[in-house]
Amino acid sequence: MATKQRTRYLVMAAVTCSAIALVVSFLALAVSISSGYQAAPGTEQPKITDWMQAWGSIAGVITGLLAALAAGFLFWHERQKAHEAQVQTDEDRREAALNAARAVGCSSAQIEEHDDHATVTVSVHNHGPSPVSMVKAVVAVAARGKYILPTVYFLPPGVHEPLVGRYESGPGRSGWSDLVTLYFTDASQRTWRKTGHGEPERWEGPCPSLEDAEGAVRRA
Repeated sequence: MATKQRTRYLVMAAVTCSAIALVVSFLALAVSISSGYQAAPGTEQPKITDWMQAWGSIAGVITGLLAALAAGFLFWHERQKAHEAQVQTDEDRREAALNAARAVGCSSAQIEEHDDHATVTVSVHNHGPSPVSMVKAVVAVAARGKYILPTVYFLPPGVHEPLVGRYESGPGRSGWSDLVTLYFTDASQRTWRKTGHGEPERWEGPCPSLEDAEGAVRRA
């Protein structure tokens, strides 16, 4: 942004210097022609008032052109400033939305295996300034597929919410899994996906469900 401002100021300075140089050149040309002009034999030498009227007309045309050039440049300058302000506003909004998404996270998944089922628990939290909704957690387990936990439909700021699911499973080992992916929608109806402690990313596709997730472990 500072580089663009410096460039605009340099352009403005160049235009101003060019205008001044043009005016000085015009005055020098006027003085040179007026002082060196000799009327044809038998005709009257032009008076100073004649020269002033003639050069004044030409100066008026040049001044009008310079004024039009200056007005066009100022218009372009203001358009550029407005465009850059809008770009900066959009960047600030995107950064604010990303920071809010970063504030949503979860714990590792606790998996408790029993003889005929497994219980999976994930604690989700929202440390951001705005509520989020439709929070879904997907836990990936090697050789088992994915556990898709029940949805939290609304998660206010400053709230921790446990997600607990009960699923069909054969005998296995209890433990923890860090392979947890969250899907959630922010207050501006943007959907995000976040895996573990990684960066959130905008998500445009459908959110997972037990019915359409490939390899999902069925709920008991």
